[in-house]
Amino acid sequence: MSTRVPIEWKGHYHLFISRLYRERITQIDSKLDEVRSGKAGEYLQPLEELQVNMKNRLEVGDVLRQYRLSNIHCKHDAEMLAAEQNFAVRQINNFCVHIPS
Repeated sequence: MSTRVPIEWKGHYHLFISRLYRERITQIDSKLDEVRSGKAGEYLQPLEELQVNMKNRLEVGDVLRQYRLSNIHCKHDAEMLAAEQNFAVRQINNFCVHIPS
């Protein structure tokens, strides 16, 4: 028994595959048009959820940025105060060292 496929079947197969490909491309294009026009319901709900999540993340990021900036200012103020106090103590120590007893 021969397992060879007749040539006409190969032609029909390639014709069938090309029709399936064109049909699938047409379906994808129509779905893409629905998405672009905002009519594709199965994509609108997930898109809305993503937009809500994005908004929440932006708000959290902004608050975090404000806290970090506040922390930097507090550290700067603490360093400045420590430097001023250190300078004052050193001046007093230098003054006390040079006073004759």
